[in-house]
Amino acid sequence: MYPHSWLKNRLPLEEQIEPGDEDRVKISNNVVTFATLDAERDNGMYQCAATNTHGTRYSSGELRVLSEYQRERGPGGGDPDSDQV
Repeated sequence: MYPHSWLKNRLPLEEQIEPGDEDRVKISNNVVTFATLDAERDNGMYQCAATNTHGTRYSSGELRVLSEYQRERGPGGGDPDSDQV
């Protein structure tokens, strides 16, 4: 099996997991799992780097965790169940 690695904001994710967070953020079988999300610590650009004999390829995605208030009010500050933007 070829290696995969995870990055957060271009730095190795494993090095950014704070002591005591090992049960909250896990990397297993090339999958990152968050037991809970923290708006202050988890926001960022995440990348999975997959390497084989042909080189390395990256897949990226931005994780934006909203605070409790933003979730209740919706991203625009309005009713989260409203169709209006």
